[in-house]
Amino acid sequence: MNLCLKEITRVYRFGIHEHRWERKASAGDHFIAYKLYGNTVHEIGGKSFPFSKDMIMIANSEDLYRVTWHEAEKEGKYGSCIAVHFTTLQPFDRHFTIYDVRKYPSLKNEFFRILDLWNQFKSGGSLSSEYAAVSCFYQIFARLTAITLTENQKTEADGFLVKAREYLERNYANSTLSVSDAASVAGLSVRRFGELFHESFGETPGHYLTNVRMNAALELLRRSSLSVAEIAALSGYADASYFIRVFHSRTGISPAVYRKRAEKK
Repeated sequence: MNLCLKEITRVYRFGIHEHRWERKASAGDHFIAYKLYGNTVHEIGGKSFPFSKDMIMIANSEDLYRVTWHEAEKEGKYGSCIAVHFTTLQPFDRHFTIYDVRKYPSLKNEFFRILDLWNQFKSGGSLSSEYAAVSCFYQIFARLTAITLTENQKTEADGFLVKAREYLERNYANSTLSVSDAASVAGLSVRRFGELFHESFGETPGHYLTNVRMNAALELLRRSSLSVAEIAALSGYADASYFIRVFHSRTGISPAVYRKRAEKK
C-alpha cells in the first residue's frame, strides 16, 4: 500500500440518522472508518458491500458511492463509527475496500486510541499528542497490511490443499500412493501439509485417503460381483488381507458379510 501521509485532517466518532445517502463529488481527503455498531450497505461500481460491526472501510477521495440502506435506529445512530480523514503527499493507491476484522479485536482499540489522542491534541494538548496520533495511524495501516498478507497466504494455501485433496481422490486406486505425494502437489512438507489439511478439512490426509478407498470398496461390493481381492486392488490395496483388516476396523464387519447384507436389501 502506497501511504505517505501529509496530514490527518480530522478524527471523530459519529452516528447517522438517515437511511440512505450518496457521495456525489470527490472529497478533499481520504478516510478509514471502524464500524462499532449497526449495519450499512454501500454500493459502488454496481456492487453492494455490507458494512457491519467490526469491519473497517477505506475510501479514496475519488471514490463515489451511495448508501442504499442504513440502520438508522437502535445502535446504528449512537456513534456507530470512528473515522479518520487524511491527505497524502503522493496519490493514495487504495480505493474503496472493506475488511472484516472480527478476528483482530486489538484494531478496535487502536481506533479508540487515535480518537483519544486526536481529541487531546485538538483541545490544546501538546504536539506530542498529534505525533502519537500519527504513529497510531501508521500502526493501523501496518496491521491491515499484515492481515491482508496473512489472509491472502491462507487463501493460496487453501487452493493448494484442495488440489492435493483432489489428487488423492483421483489416484486412490494406486496402491503406492502416499501422503508425501499429495504434500508435493501442495508444495508443502509432509508435516506442514498434515497440519494444514487437518485444520482445513477436519481430518488427516491419511484418514481422508482411507475414507476415499473405503467408499470406493463399499460401492464395488454393492454393485459388482468382483472378488474381494479384485476389489481390494481397485480400491488401492495390493494386499487383500490388509484390506480386509482395514475394512473391518472401519465398518465392524468383513467385506463378505457387508456384501451379503447389501444383497438382501
